[in-house]
Amino acid sequence: KSVLQYLGGSLGPGVGSNNPCVVQCQGATGNTWSAAKPWGSPCILNNEQRFCASNVCVLKNDSYLDYCRQNFQTSNQLLALIPYACSLECMDAVTGIVLKVRMNDGTPCYANTGYRYQGGYCYSGSCSILTFPYVRQG
Repeated sequence: KSVLQYLGGSLGPGVGSNNPCVVQCQGATGNTWSAAKPWGSPCILNNEQRFCASNVCVLKNDSYLDYCRQNFQTSNQLLALIPYACSLECMDAVTGIVLKVRMNDGTPCYANTGYRYQGGYCYSGSCSILTFPYVRQG
């Protein structure tokens, strides 16, 4: 499915943004709105393949590549693919095998709250935007 299908809209006529990580949507009633592409969505900037992160089209995050290499001790080159919330797909560039890993608890992530993307932290494989107050023991 395309990003627009997930967002429940379609590209509105004549509305556009020069930000490749923002899409203009139009609902059935004709109302239009802007929506951020999901974190890690492919984007193109200056004819270069990149990925969206917080509404900005950035190069592949080297930290994801390092994460893949450290977790899969292999001599083959690993490519970090699209990181969605608290999972990351790493592809072995030689064999084409895709490995899916869960991000560590506490890793920053973004969750779609239905209205916007809100920063949170990974917990048991899910992106939690809840904050747990510190309770002093004793």
